[in-house]
Amino acid sequence: MRYTRYNYRRNKNRNNNKGNFGFLFLGALCIILAVVVGTLLRPLIFGDAYTNSDKGEKPGIEDGAKKDDGKETSGGSSSDAKENEGSKSKTLYMIQCGLYSKKEGAESVLNKIPESFNKFITKENDKFRVIAGIYDEETSKSKCEELKSKDIENVRIKSEFKENDKNEVAIFTIVKGFSDILNKLEEKDVKSINIEEFKKFTKEIEAENDNKDILEIKEYINKLPKDLDKKEASKSLDYIYKILIKHRV
Repeated sequence: MRYTRYNYRRNKNRNNNKGNFGFLFLGALCIILAVVVGTLLRPLIFGDAYTNSDKGEKPGIEDGAKKDDGKETSGGSSSDAKENEGSKSKTLYMIQCGLYSKKEGAESVLNKIPESFNKFITKENDKFRVIAGIYDEETSKSKCEELKSKDIENVRIKSEFKENDKNEVAIFTIVKGFSDILNKLEEKDVKSINIEEFKKFTKEIEAENDNKDILEIKEYINKLPKDLDKKEASKSLDYIYKILIKHRV
């Protein structure tokens, strides 16, 4: 009887353990399912406001509001675009081949520069600057290389004229046209150039508020002889240099 009773109690406890384990497993499964279902259904119930707050974003901000911050679709701001537009400029370059305290030193270098350059010496205070010519960007690069090939040291001096400034554009237009005429005199067979048409052209260029610099340039050109030769060109290049140096950058 004891044996039978003992076996009975042991079987009963085993059945109870199995029941407890099954209950715990079922409870854990229910909890897991509840979490999963809750996670999936949460955005549907609470909407974007809840998901945005999870991400650390402010709820209620739409795409239209985010775009309305001054930025364009290209990635730049409208103010930046205006600034870039206003910063566009026209340029001219002077090729400098040295600055000397004595004129003899400047003349020595000037004589080494080929005749195909519109070379000249300009005096600034008590110094003498050697200029090998005034050119646009591309021409100045090739001219610099030519000088280097002849072991003549040189640097480019850049002058800049803002395109959004009517007066600066007017100065550039006159100076560029004048320098093109003077550079034409570099050609071996050209002795002089008739500039009557250029004089008329400069008179028609308008300036805002009777700009003093522009009026002076027009007056200077108007007083030049109708046929400009190489000797007069050297003086004119020095005059142009003094204009360009004011716009040096």
